This record gives sequence, C-alpha cells and structure tokens, in this order.
Amino acid sequence: TNSVVGTICFWRMARWTPKFTFDWPAVKENMSMMLSLTGGNLIAYFVQDADKFIIGRWLGEKSLGFYTMATRFCLYPPTTIAPIVTRVLYPAYSRLQDDDENLRRVLSRASGGIAFLTLPIMVGLIVLASPFVNAVLSSKWAESIVLFALLAPVGMVQSVSSSVNGVMLAKNKATWMFSLAAFRGVATVVALLIGIRWGLLGVAVAYLLVSF
Repeated sequence: TNSVVGTICFWRMARWTPKFTFDWPAVKENMSMMLSLTGGNLIAYFVQDADKFIIGRWLGEKSLGFYTMATRFCLYPPTTIAPIVTRVLYPAYSRLQDDDENLRRVLSRASGGIAFLTLPIMVGLIVLASPFVNAVLSSKWAESIVLFALLAPVGMVQSVSSSVNGVMLAKNKATWMFSLAAFRGVATVVALLIGIRWGLLGVAVAYLLVSF
C-alpha cells in the first residue's frame, strides 16, 4: 500500500505519463549481469538460514533458540550497518569504475569506516559475553555465552568484507559475485554438516572457520 500510494503521489507531482516500451537489445546486453545477480541473491538467501535449518533438524528447538539469539546480536552489524554504507557508496564506486587506484582508496576507507563502527562492538561482545548475556538476556540463556564469543568474529569478517560486492558490481563483475556466492554457499553447508557432529559448539566453530 505504501509503495502504491507513494508512486501515485510522485506520478501526480511529476505530471508524467508512463508508457510501456520494451527494448530487447538492452535486455540482452544486461542479461548476464541480471542472471548472475539473481542467482547470487537466491543462493545467499538460502545459505543465510542453512545453519538454522541444520541445527533445528538435528539438534532440536532448544539448541536452535540459543544459536538464533547469539546470531541476532553477533550478525547485526553485517546485516544492518554494512549494507547501508555499501548502498550509500555505490554511486561513488560507479563513478570510479575505470579508476582502479581511486576505487581502491575509496574501498579501503569504506572498509576502515565500517571496521571503526563494528569492531569495537564485536570485541565487546567477545570480552563481555558472560556479563552481557546474564544482564541483558538473563541466566536462562547462559548456554549461548560461548556462541557469542565464537560468532562475534564472524560479524567482524562479514562487516568488513561486505563492501567488496559494491565494487564488483561497479566493475561489472556480477559473474564473479555469483561464483563467489556459489563457492561460499557450498563451503558453508559442507562445513556446517561436518560441524554438526560435535553439536552446537561444532556448528559455531565451523561457521567461524568457513567465514574466515
């Protein structure tokens, strides 16, 4: 409803009448990038919950609850702060797509800025995992303390590395993004299936190792 109302209001203000046109040559020109982006996003969509599916299937609801609570805090920066910075900087990446030196400089500064915001939070979760869980979540979540310490570094890695996708897209390397997503997806699922043999701790360690 919000999208429909906003579109109608913008249409009325702009006094512009849209017309249906279809430019097949333009579609063909961008088909490879569109398919790569769609495929990469689909893989990422399923892989991001693979750990929860595996835990719920083999370790049960209680273990899934502890794990989900830990990931909710530890993976908050890479799923919120980092994507915002990437979206804001994407136009800058695009303008510099043929200037590798300046593009490298902007990427370095973006990664440094994200690290400046997220790393202190993640280090705090590692060092203060026990008092944080007991004070904020209560003692009934005590089994998730070790998960906080193991998954916070995952948040660090994912936060800092998130800017790379914007650069690959600006450089028209969507096929690289798809290949990377496919490799990451297979590696993650295999690692989790191996780690599940050692229970919840094994899954967390596997996720940590495969993230690095």
